[in-house]
Order: sequence, then C-alpha cells, then structure tokens
Amino acid sequence: MLVLIPVYLVAALINIFFIQGKDVFHTYGYMAGCLFVIAGSIYYFLELFRYPQSGSIVRDPAFWIASALLFYYTCVLPVFGILNYISSKSERVNNILIFINEFSNIILYSLFTLAFLCKLSFRKYTS
Repeated sequence: MLVLIPVYLVAALINIFFIQGKDVFHTYGYMAGCLFVIAGSIYYFLELFRYPQSGSIVRDPAFWIASALLFYYTCVLPVFGILNYISSKSERVNNILIFINEFSNIILYSLFTLAFLCKLSFRKYTS
C-alpha cells in the first residue's frame, strides 16, 4: 500500500492536468482510488480470516473501519464512476445519486462511530 500512494498521486495529477482536465470531476482517478481502498479492505479481511485472533472481532475497531470503507467505496464506485456522464441527464437521476451518496455516508460514519466506541471502557464504581 505504501508503494501505491505515490503512484496514485502521480497518476491522479496526470489525470487532472492532462487527461480529464480541471473543469470536470476526475472519475478515472476516483475510481482507481476506490479500487485501492476496496482491495485494501478485502486484504484486511483475508488476513483476519487467515490469522484468527483470540477474542471478539466485534470489539476490534479495525474490523469496523475496514467494513465501513468496504461498504462505502463499493456503493459509491459505480455512482461516481459515471457521474460526469449521467449528471447532465435529468434532475431525478441527480436526486437518486445524492440519496445514494447520503445513505452511504450515514452508514460510513455510523460504522466509524461504532469503531471508536469499541475501545471505550466503562468502570463500575461502588461506594
């Protein structure tokens, strides 16, 4: 993944400045970034199944973060991939795309919140 970051940065800049231009949403770069995040999340799950941990994965924040990223980027990849083509078609299509994005965001940030709440420990005080 550390090798992909500079490669992605160079490819995204080439796409923005020479291929798609600065006036439109850079769908090629966004789709490549989505695929990298999806691949990283799937790799995390494969490693999780290959080397099972002792304890519950429900209490592991990394599980929830990887689940959130996998869900979000799998949902928005087709939406933002065709955004430049489909957004000029009709207002109804735009409303559907906005709904898909907002729903995916709600799930993403809910799972992020759940991941941060996993590490909280509550102490019972007795008097």
